[in-house]
Amino acid sequence: DMGMPGVTNLRCVANIGWVADADDIQERCGIRRVEVVNDFVAQGYGALTLGEEDVICINNAPIKKGAPMACIGAGTGLGVCFVTPDAAGTYTVWPSEVGHAELAPRSIRGLDEQFEMLKYLRIKCAPRKCVVESVVSGNGIRNVYDFLAHHYPGRVDAETHREFVATDRDCEVVMRRATPGSLCEETLQIFAEYYGAEAGDLAIRFQPYRGIYLTGGLTLKLHDYLFGKDEAFMRNYYNKGLVEAIVRQVPVFIVKTEDMGMRGAHVLAVRLLLQARSGNKPVT
Repeated sequence: DMGMPGVTNLRCVANIGWVADADDIQERCGIRRVEVVNDFVAQGYGALTLGEEDVICINNAPIKKGAPMACIGAGTGLGVCFVTPDAAGTYTVWPSEVGHAELAPRSIRGLDEQFEMLKYLRIKCAPRKCVVESVVSGNGIRNVYDFLAHHYPGRVDAETHREFVATDRDCEVVMRRATPGSLCEETLQIFAEYYGAEAGDLAIRFQPYRGIYLTGGLTLKLHDYLFGKDEAFMRNYYNKGLVEAIVRQVPVFIVKTEDMGMRGAHVLAVRLLLQARSGNKPVT
């Protein structure tokens, strides 16, 4: 599985410009059938294999069997997919590139600061658009810290900043040095607020009453920060005004396992094999 948008079996890896052509791989390697899928399509099929021991439920909403599902996960970028059943109850995963939707300020924080951050990121990201994963991702953590250090130079901790620059602006430095009252802590606060708000938007769009599954490396690494006493993620997840009642009915799960992509690839491989044996043409 690969992090990329695409149609049919030809995919472009957006962040590094690679093209993965399944037909070409089939021919070169002599493999009868090759299916190239978006990484979060694999995550979505992986979600179908999860048991109670693989997840942590962070709200009390009941699961509705046969309802849609969704996955969202912050890592290097922001991945999203949604999962729908057919009349027989067989689920199909649909890719999304919500991480590349345009970024908008969130009113939960001071709007002046939010607009200043948006202006800063638009300049920094140019000529590309300033998008959701400009904040909600590992690169986003780096971007937000850069903005705060620029906007509040008097609050910059010199030792932290030297390490940050020396490590090519590694978000791990920000995560490790998020002490109370620091710019690193404020960076993670902004990240958590935007991440929760985006998950809430996903709940509104798809009403996935079988659950939203939170995956991605940063979700696990920042578990205590996202879902600790401040509850920054869930506060912003629920902050949906007139439609708050909808998001409160959607169960939210943290995925503990880190092999979702492999699980999903296995599910897809088995489906392809069964389709081939039955003589049916695989759906791409």
